[in-house]
Amino acid sequence: MRYSDDIIDEVRARSDIVDIISAHTALKKNGSALIGLCPFHGEKSPSFSVSPEKQVYHCFGCGAGGNVITFVMSKENLGFVDAVKWLADRARYALPESGDDRERALRERIVAANAAAARFYYAELNGQDGAGARAYLDKRGVSPAMRKRFGLGYAVGGARVTDKLLAEGFRRDELVSAGLSAEGRRGMGDRFFQRLMFPIFDSRGRVIAFGGRVMGDGRPKYLNSPETPVFSKSRALYALNFAKRERSERLFVCEGYMDVVSLHQYGFTNAVATLGTAFGDAHAGLIRQYAREAVLLFDADGAGENAVVRAIPILLKAGVSVKVLRLSGAKDPDEFLKAFGRGAFAEAAKNAVDHIEFQVTALKRNYDLADSAQKILFGREAAKLAATAAGEIEKDVYIEEISELTGISEEALKKESDRSGAGYARPVGARSRARPNSFDRSEGGKAADEARRNIIHTITASEPAARAVRACLPEAEMLTGFYRAAYRAVYALYEKKGVCYPPDLISRFEDEGEQRMIANVFARPPVYGDEAARLKMLNECLGVVKTAYYDSQLNALKAADFAERQRLAEAKRNAKKQYITDVDG
Repeated sequence: MRYSDDIIDEVRARSDIVDIISAHTALKKNGSALIGLCPFHGEKSPSFSVSPEKQVYHCFGCGAGGNVITFVMSKENLGFVDAVKWLADRARYALPESGDDRERALRERIVAANAAAARFYYAELNGQDGAGARAYLDKRGVSPAMRKRFGLGYAVGGARVTDKLLAEGFRRDELVSAGLSAEGRRGMGDRFFQRLMFPIFDSRGRVIAFGGRVMGDGRPKYLNSPETPVFSKSRALYALNFAKRERSERLFVCEGYMDVVSLHQYGFTNAVATLGTAFGDAHAGLIRQYAREAVLLFDADGAGENAVVRAIPILLKAGVSVKVLRLSGAKDPDEFLKAFGRGAFAEAAKNAVDHIEFQVTALKRNYDLADSAQKILFGREAAKLAATAAGEIEKDVYIEEISELTGISEEALKKESDRSGAGYARPVGARSRARPNSFDRSEGGKAADEARRNIIHTITASEPAARAVRACLPEAEMLTGFYRAAYRAVYALYEKKGVCYPPDLISRFEDEGEQRMIANVFARPPVYGDEAARLKMLNECLGVVKTAYYDSQLNALKAADFAERQRLAEAKRNAKKQYITDVDG
């Protein structure tokens, strides 16, 4: 849920930016600001500045900037809402939840019950009854360090965890809601029995569910917690809480728990897994939040290949770049690592194939290219795949390869590809949290960009200036989506609070690229001397912004609309005039 502005402001007010940042880098006084080495990039001379007064930070080296929420988003690799929760937890401030108080209380109790159960399962694994499960882990080569890292445990069954948690004060209905216990003919007992237990964590590191592998011949082989108020397997990825810490541009996406544990043990800690369910939009959204590229490592069988083929368009639609890693000589990543070692896997990962190459190869097996009709069908399907390439150069390469394979001309394939290219998002170069310029580029060039920045800074710093500017500059004339949103947010804050502080303005944006842009506005204020110079600067900026607006309108106008073209041309000629004569109220 997106918290109200009042709640966000309260959390921010309870979280001093200097305290938060000082935990990551040493700060020292430099005039009214504090400076230090940037915690986001390596440097020898300090270029990182923190303003205690404005509660914002900015790095003049890498461009990072924002308020305390933005900082936590970047350092902890969290989304906006989770960063607010992180700060609220630190400040011991109780956030409101969606739904009524009973629903919120139940979710909290489920998380607490899961944590208690995880501790109990872990103790059982290391106790007398866990000998068989420990032997299994020894056989699979899982080190004690990995068992502890992932909190692996053992469920004996019967009513052990049920009785333990009831004794700790949890209610029967809470344990059933958590999926830990179930009512049966003989009363209430444990859901999991004789299973090696894998706690499932959310991105904040809370235990939200469990996966259990049977020890013996029971069925099913793997059993997950049921859907609960805190867990949906279609919206969770195993080990994402660990993988996100790597801040890697790619995530390895596997099928099984043991694949992930093994990859982490061998040093590939950017590995995650789906939870025994079909890959869906929510999974792709989670990956997109933390990485720019997904490398798919599904089992080397027909079901694994089909899972890859299904996942690719979902990831592409989310704007995630996709590669596929085929591991020769092993059925899955765990087996490959045991047989060939870390170096062989690292080399294989370097040679992961683009999703188009993988799909074309898989597609080819379904057609007899010696048959003209089937060759045409294959060509059409392959051309559609080429349309999903990351760029025109990549697309041309695949078109050429498909042409050589089929004998169909590149021109015909390109036309077919162009016709079917709609519907996919181009994979992005990097996630927005890594791009200080992820916002839309403005029209009017650098001069118009600078003018809009100066206007935003001026109207934030002075309420009289804000009133004067609003009287002569309609929101539409700010032109770009980002600056229009910032312009609108400034006046919304004035109407609500009577003032507009930089941290408040930053908090009105959830996208980190936009937050950085706002932070940059305050890190680089317009330079002017006296009041007359400020007035002159403001009028010049208004003229530049209005000129860019009229240019955009003229460019969009149909040639036949002569009267409107004349009107806009006249307005443009008069754009550079004195709009404001006084900004002191």
